[in-house]
Amino acid sequence: MKNVLLACLLAVCAPAWGDDSGSCKPDAEDGLSSTAAPVSESGSGAPAREPSPAKLKIREVLASPEFSPEKTIYVPKIKGEDKAPEKTPDWVKALKKFFQGMAEVLRAGVWILAGIGIIILIFSLHYWWRAVAARHVAKVDPLPTRVAGLDIRPETLPDDVGAAARALWLTGDAIGALSLLYRGALSALVTRFAVGIKSSSTEEECLHAAKRTLGGSPAGYFEALTRAWQR
Repeated sequence: MKNVLLACLLAVCAPAWGDDSGSCKPDAEDGLSSTAAPVSESGSGAPAREPSPAKLKIREVLASPEFSPEKTIYVPKIKGEDKAPEKTPDWVKALKKFFQGMAEVLRAGVWILAGIGIIILIFSLHYWWRAVAARHVAKVDPLPTRVAGLDIRPETLPDDVGAAARALWLTGDAIGALSLLYRGALSALVTRFAVGIKSSSTEEECLHAAKRTLGGSPAGYFEALTRAWQR
């Protein structure tokens, strides 16, 4: 920056430091003008004058790096970058195509196997669903026909069990009347109320099963009837 300011100052003050005639016209050697006074071979032309100190200083300033900057830039270059790419052999291309084809075949095979697996899974789920559903279906035991040695089949009982038992009671057959009432109660518990009574159930087990299912006055009636039958 100092040199630039100095150059400007010298350019302004150069006329004052010129030749004796006060002219600030530069000659051909100062580099500031593209024209120069011709000098004839016979020597008739005006001889070249020595540049003044100011012009020399101006030349020195103009020759400084600020007015003619030069910069060297190094660009890295990859070794072998200019080499032309080698031609791929035909057998390498053929091998590459072969492996690409194998990859496509394997990919298609995977999708086919996945589809078959899904179909098998659907059918197996349907089968297992049916098997599990059939397993969880409550197994209905056949209704007992005899309990504690008594026949409780509905077809062996009269249509009106109460009236038939009353008739037996009036004839003095108390055991027959109680037997008919107890059989009718057991048959009703099994067929109408689905009480869990089995053929091997005892009288007490039948009573406990009736209490668990019925409750209230029906359970109390069956308990009284059971006690009377036991006596």
